[in-house]
Amino acid sequence: MTIQDIKSKLDIITVAENYGFKFSGTGNRLRAEINRFRDEKTSSLDFFKDTQKFFDRGDDGVRGDVIDVIRIEEGISNNEAIQRAKEMAGGSNYNYTKREVVAKTDKEKNVDFKQLSYFANSELRDSVKFFPTPVPIIVDGVTKNTKYNIDKKFQKLLEGSMIDEIHAKRLFYVFKTIIGYSRHWQSPSIVIRDSKDNIVDLASYRPKKPTTYNDWFYPKYIYKNTKSRGDNFNYLFETLVVKMIERKCYFYVGEGLKNALNALIYDVPFISIESTSNTYPDNFLQIIKDFLLRGYGFATAFDGDEAGRLAYISFFKALLIKQFNHKNDFKEDISDDEINDIFFKVTGLKAKNIIDFNSKLDFTDFVRADNK
Repeated sequence: MTIQDIKSKLDIITVAENYGFKFSGTGNRLRAEINRFRDEKTSSLDFFKDTQKFFDRGDDGVRGDVIDVIRIEEGISNNEAIQRAKEMAGGSNYNYTKREVVAKTDKEKNVDFKQLSYFANSELRDSVKFFPTPVPIIVDGVTKNTKYNIDKKFQKLLEGSMIDEIHAKRLFYVFKTIIGYSRHWQSPSIVIRDSKDNIVDLASYRPKKPTTYNDWFYPKYIYKNTKSRGDNFNYLFETLVVKMIERKCYFYVGEGLKNALNALIYDVPFISIESTSNTYPDNFLQIIKDFLLRGYGFATAFDGDEAGRLAYISFFKALLIKQFNHKNDFKEDISDDEINDIFFKVTGLKAKNIIDFNSKLDFTDFVRADNK
């Protein structure tokens, strides 16, 4: 039985209803009363009897067929969805595994990780058309080396228009698995996974204002999941960073999603919080302590400005108090030199930020300059 044979035997409306969809309207187009595919106050998800397709008008025109309905609702791969559809088309008594849809409010939104994974993978597919392209560098008629051209839509994220061939393999990897493109926000997006490689968040970087929006505050990032990322998320790109640390026997601690992404491309082990809010979860600090006690080399890479300096001091205060049981006797205006001295006395380890706090550099500037 071919895929077309399978689809011809299944009615998309009937299958959707079996999964819990309810529809309003008459004729060829039916509107889903609740959009089970994503969080939406008023559903903009339509199903069409004639084409046997669905179309989500409120999500950059995402569309699909009965196979996609099965895949999304059961949180399975496309191949598995085809097998499920084959069972249904064969007339067997199919046991529908309905995805639970939780009522959401503005105050408390429950994250549907299967749905999040669907959108993340859609945006990863959209980034393919912006894939880095090779540019031979020719001197006196001889090709000296090759650089890779970065599409202008991603240049701000990667802080440059070209990258050397030596880093191309890692750049290709992140374009396939981490860097996507959001058609809705007309901006790069960054896929965030936990330590078990499950997609737990999707961040749009420097989003553009949609024409339908009146109020706009120009955020730097828009996250799809602003709530808990689950028990298996510790810090950005953990699985890849751990491998780098174990290979290189040192690591940096710093801040920022963009910095963490660029460190990954340049093969620099970088453990990062995501903002300068100066809050350090206990599990994050415990991971740092564990690496230190196992003898790994360590430095910090906070941004070269006043906010970076304050984050630097705050980080060491939190580490000393929460993980090395130092009593909280820090004065309000403690300097970075004083915090370094206390850290050395308590742990026997020296602290050093690799970026000068008066330099106005961030880690992405630093790591790109270091690799030129």
